[in-house]
Amino acid sequence: MTVSAAISAPVSGVDAANVAGTVAGAAGGHDSLVGLFLNADPLVMFIMLLLVVMSIASWAIIFEKWMTFHQLAGRSENFENEFWTAEALDKLLSLKKTEIGAVLFLQVPDEELISRMINRAKTSGRADDADEQVQRRRLDVYLRDTLPVAEHYGKIDKVVEVEGVGSIDEIFRKLTQEIDSRKGV
Repeated sequence: MTVSAAISAPVSGVDAANVAGTVAGAAGGHDSLVGLFLNADPLVMFIMLLLVVMSIASWAIIFEKWMTFHQLAGRSENFENEFWTAEALDKLLSLKKTEIGAVLFLQVPDEELISRMINRAKTSGRADDADEQVQRRRLDVYLRDTLPVAEHYGKIDKVVEVEGVGSIDEIFRKLTQEIDSRKGV
């Protein structure tokens, strides 16, 4: 390590040659980090080694977490698709020695759903419901994720379709009638 200093005028009796000589002397006259290390006090050597080891360990941990993250990122997409399937729900319920008795499926036209979202944006502070792109995305998620569940249970005659148009009280009455008619079945 070469140390040079340029001071235009002596400051309190210290000149550039004295500063350079002092710094070079502190380095033990060696031009490398190895030289500094070899001439260091044993405690300083220990601390330096400890810092190097901790740095290597930290980078190893960071690399491991990075690798794990990338491995999981690929699996997480499949996990959500597999986790929320009707088949996965059936497996879970069979472990609990139970099953789905019925699936109540509200039949509501898309236009009515969009109208409800727009109304909800006005009345309950869900401003995003007024955005047409958000509305379409929510319908797409329904078609992609929820409808297949109903179709699965429809194949095994567990879906009960209920007209979902009308007032809240009317729809609630229809749902409770369907539930009450199936008690004990």
